Amino acid sequence: MEREMYAVIDIGSNTIRLSIFNIVENKIKLILNKKEMTGLASYVDKHKNLTKEGMAKAIDVLLEYRNVLEQIHIEHVFVFATASLRNVHNSIEATAIITRHCGFDIRVLSGKEEAMFDHFGSIQTVKDKHGLLVDIGGGSTELVFYKEKEIVKAISLPVGSLTMYTSHVAEILPKKSEIKKISEVVEQHLSHIQLQELEFDNMTICGVGGTVRAACKLNNTMLGLPKDNLRIEVEDLQAMTSYLQKEKKEMSGIVLKVVPERIHTLFPGITILNTVAKIYDAGSVVVSPYGVREGYLYYQLLKKGKIQGESLDEKLYSK
Repeated sequence: MEREMYAVIDIGSNTIRLSIFNIVENKIKLILNKKEMTGLASYVDKHKNLTKEGMAKAIDVLLEYRNVLEQIHIEHVFVFATASLRNVHNSIEATAIITRHCGFDIRVLSGKEEAMFDHFGSIQTVKDKHGLLVDIGGGSTELVFYKEKEIVKAISLPVGSLTMYTSHVAEILPKKSEIKKISEVVEQHLSHIQLQELEFDNMTICGVGGTVRAACKLNNTMLGLPKDNLRIEVEDLQAMTSYLQKEKKEMSGIVLKVVPERIHTLFPGITILNTVAKIYDAGSVVVSPYGVREGYLYYQLLKKGKIQGESLDEKLYSK
């Protein structure tokens, strides 16, 4: 029996990703993943508008993905954008122009929606019932505090690995003073979060997204851990940043071998993660293979009756 395949395209601030899934035993299964490093957040002008060059960059990648999907005859395609189009002042115009040229119907997720779809995706694979989900994107960071796998609070912060790099880093790798500045910016945003509902020590962070996966790869390489290890101790994250400050040239060489496409954004992203971990007394980070794309597809398939499960609409729009 031929299985239906579903495609999800995620237009992010740093990357545009195409993921293709099918359904196996009422669960989604990833069968193809493709990404392009587009850095759309760096195509935002002084008026906070996405430039024509940025739109053209997105259109080129989306047309390439459309060709791939046509070649393998995938009809079910869900396309969304996160901070890449959400945080620009010309969001409606830019989305309309990109849609007109590539033909995809693009949904721009709110920060709250992105955070909650992150959670819906991650709970399929992460065992911890209590904790904090952190998704560090290029243009924003989503936080989801949860107990018994239920959302207590979902927040989107306007800080991301690429925006922190472009705003605060002068060269390729950040200096000690630049890391301190990024941390201060993140702390300032976190200081506005009220969380009386969730109080427990040494919580585990569920890490989602490319920055956290890249940090895990770097950690595994530096400590000689297995490639499939998905846990990072926070003290090891902090040690990586300390090592960068002492041995910048050597660290640059290691990053170029492990995650070369993220050499400029990795340490701004790690700084965000370190700061969140410090503020909320987290001892470790568990990397989830599933996140916003899987959560969004899960939501769409539930609505269409393609998989069985509890409706997400009430949870999504009541918190």
